[in-house]
Amino acid sequence: MDRIPELGRAVALLRCLGGMSLIDAARRLGLSDEELRAAERGEVGAASRVAHAWGLDAQELLAGAMAGTNDHETIRGATVFLFHGAYQDFDATDLGVLERAMRVARIAATQMSEEATRRRLAFATVPPAGPTPRDAARQGHRLATYVRTKLGWGTERVGDLRELLEEVFGVVVLVERLDTSDLRAACVVDAERAAAAIVLSTEAISDHPLVARVYLAHELCHVLFDPLYPGRVRVVLDDRVDERRRALSTTSLLESRAKGFAAELLMPLEGLRELLGEPDAISEPTACRARIDHVREHFGTPWQIATYHLRNHGFLDDSALRLKPSTTAVHGDLVTSLPAPGTLPSFVTWPGVDAPIISEEAPAWVGEARERSRDALRAHSDAVLVTALNEIVGGASKHAEMRATDAVVDLLDDLLHARELDEAKRVLDALDAQRFPPGVLTGVLGTTKPAREELGTARVSLLERTGRALVERWGQAQDLADRTVQRLR
Repeated sequence: MDRIPELGRAVALLRCLGGMSLIDAARRLGLSDEELRAAERGEVGAASRVAHAWGLDAQELLAGAMAGTNDHETIRGATVFLFHGAYQDFDATDLGVLERAMRVARIAATQMSEEATRRRLAFATVPPAGPTPRDAARQGHRLATYVRTKLGWGTERVGDLRELLEEVFGVVVLVERLDTSDLRAACVVDAERAAAAIVLSTEAISDHPLVARVYLAHELCHVLFDPLYPGRVRVVLDDRVDERRRALSTTSLLESRAKGFAAELLMPLEGLRELLGEPDAISEPTACRARIDHVREHFGTPWQIATYHLRNHGFLDDSALRLKPSTTAVHGDLVTSLPAPGTLPSFVTWPGVDAPIISEEAPAWVGEARERSRDALRAHSDAVLVTALNEIVGGASKHAEMRATDAVVDLLDDLLHARELDEAKRVLDALDAQRFPPGVLTGVLGTTKPAREELGTARVSLLERTGRALVERWGQAQDLADRTVQRLR
């Protein structure tokens, strides 16, 4: 039987990315243990079937490149797909780098601050806006503003991006040599969002002293907001592509969104107004150069992203895009610190990171990372419910009820967007219809109505509790309560 060892290793790495034992993966794939072992030894027939089950194009995998198929609803596991172009150029040898990054991220998730994990999980995944890249970029601006607001950053400059990612969001940053041509950055996110890592290529950090800030801000958007396929590890690859070769698709919209997010996170519009005044679209070359350099010095960004962002917000005329980049070294004091290539973060002390890459068993820390993530998500939900109840108890005004309603409705909306259905069900079960006023209850039921089948008995139970409480606790007439329940059913 034909065998391709490199193919078998790639198939095995896909299982390891998913954090599964061989027996668990074989069961989910509908294969015997021996059939999966054969695939991981590189036997072509079995490996091709397994590759397709992971959501990969088998012929591309055989050729040494990896691309996602259109079927993302196969099994729980890992999928690798090129986000930014219709052509495929991901070298399967880099799977080992990404699998190692996922191991580091999962180990770190058991050791890093739980508050950081809670903070990251509080941001729900969001489908990209469209139909044009400009729509997606503007959505990226809004998401960056949302992140700044939630973190209380206001218009201040963003400091060391690597420190912020690790300490604020629990996202590991690594620098590695990558074999894929032109691949500058990648991120991997665990299927349960338990762990996340960003990998910068050694070539990327040599491009420009400030370019790492842009790549890390760009990848943060992917980590926080890109849609997840149920049960899948997500691998996002950011490479240099020819804009003319990119097909307009969901993936290209996600790329446009991440570009807009990175620019706005680093150079917020309100911060630009404070620095430059109101937008006035200047065009005189010397004045344009002075303005661009002023912004670069203040916010710590390379020439190109500063120029395009200033143009997009109306501070420069389109003619500024034709200016040759300044040769002046404008670094400010915001160069991002990075680990040496191939080294691990200092806080990852667990043994096993550099152990043999492929094992038939899922390490214990995979489950520990996932459980810690679930705990963090539960803690976040509980904190929102407590805050909402305090709003109600602390003030009898209509405004207090509205704030409580907004908090709980936003929580459920975020959980549904992120496909965190088990947690959404738990929140519905925790809602006490005797304590939360009608506005909160009806708001939650209205928000969750489109997902009533997925939420099942948890929503039905809340609907029944709400119907009784409207009459017994909140004094509504029975016929009015019945009509409310019927409307929300």
